[in-house]
Amino acid sequence: MALLAVLWIMALLGVLATGYVFGVRTETALTHNWLDSARARAAAEAGVMLAVLDRLGPSGMAAPADGSPRAAEFEGVELRISVLDETGRIDLNNASADLLDGLFMSQGLADDERAALVDAILDWRDADDLRRLNGAEDADYAAAGLDYGAKDGPFEAVEELARVMGMTPALYEKVEGALTVYSGAAGINPRVAPREALLALPGMSEQTVDAYLDQRQGAMIDGSDAVLEASPQYVVNRQGKTFSIEVEARLASGALERLAAVVRLAPSGSRPFTVLAWREAARPHMLAGEHG
Repeated sequence: MALLAVLWIMALLGVLATGYVFGVRTETALTHNWLDSARARAAAEAGVMLAVLDRLGPSGMAAPADGSPRAAEFEGVELRISVLDETGRIDLNNASADLLDGLFMSQGLADDERAALVDAILDWRDADDLRRLNGAEDADYAAAGLDYGAKDGPFEAVEELARVMGMTPALYEKVEGALTVYSGAAGINPRVAPREALLALPGMSEQTVDAYLDQRQGAMIDGSDAVLEASPQYVVNRQGKTFSIEVEARLASGALERLAAVVRLAPSGSRPFTVLAWREAARPHMLAGEHG
């Protein structure tokens, strides 16, 4: 009986020891994962600051702000950094009906669908409660069973577009990369504009846009100037002061962190820049490159 009791105790101690070892290994793995994640997050934050410093450097020396990804490194962590001048995007608060119509036409929307969506956007951002011919004001939102109405004020974030009458999740996902609320311009800067925004220019075809993007990429290498034939009323020929920055930080262990920020450079003063937006999970369209 004594021998049997000892054997049972030894077996119990073995089970407890195995459980303890397993627990320690699990805690150790979780700690390593947490440390790797923290390191990647810190490197991603450093990548944002590196991009800002690049923009604050001597004029003409900064990397192109057209959303093209470039490789970098910080403390042994691989970085991919994309910077996009917000003048390359269509400003939801300032774009004309023609430019908005061109954006939705490039996504294959029918005439009546485009007319309704464009007017609904204009009704959302204007200060009055007068309904445009194909638009939507409070009564229309209520009739659709929505618990909110037209904002009757400017868009504060591109994400608000998802609440506009007629906007679907699938369409929003396709056009959000071409939109901004930070440029303050009625047109776009073709030198930095993403493909989606260029396709919104009235009269522009996919072939013309793709040829221009190829020309623009070559111009960065040889110092020439790419030319896009577009109506001057839709074109901005100036560099902006507001930039979207997206950073992907990847460790050799596989740990991955993404950050996205919108930063406005200050022309003078004690603060050289201001962070307008900051979020974790960067949108993939910039890190994927320009086109193709």
